[in-house]
Amino acid sequence: MLARIFARLLNSPQFKLVVIGKHRPLRLPGNCRYTGKADDMAAVYRAADVFLHPTYYDSCANVVLEAMSSGLPVIASDRCGANELITDGESGFELPVVGKHAVIRDAWMERIIMLGNDAAVRQRIGQYARRAMQDNDFQLYLTKFEAELEKALRARQATA
Repeated sequence: MLARIFARLLNSPQFKLVVIGKHRPLRLPGNCRYTGKADDMAAVYRAADVFLHPTYYDSCANVVLEAMSSGLPVIASDRCGANELITDGESGFELPVVGKHAVIRDAWMERIIMLGNDAAVRQRIGQYARRAMQDNDFQLYLTKFEAELEKALRARQATA
């Protein structure tokens, strides 16, 4: 999906995609580069303007949390568990990856173009993302998780 989006952005020099990871994409347009595995992700985050994570499934992508902690605006799929930490439009964007391909590509492209063209918006969203991660408290999640388990147990006991 991202290769197709960036192919459409080929004539806009400010838009470049760097793909990092184990799996090399089959085809990439001229404004995209595959680097393979990165040993220093902190340096990658510092060099980036936006973090894109269009996964079809990821229970909780640490890279999304790391990118947000680094102050990067994030666009993540609605199939990524880490999206629960994104306040859509404030600390990042949560977008679909399943459905009508053209509609999905247009939604992703719209956000990429908006962030690529507006440094002030990137900075504001990145600051909110970093703040969201600073407010992230493991004990708070445990408390919420325990409350959900108790609620499910009560609901099960009520139907038994």
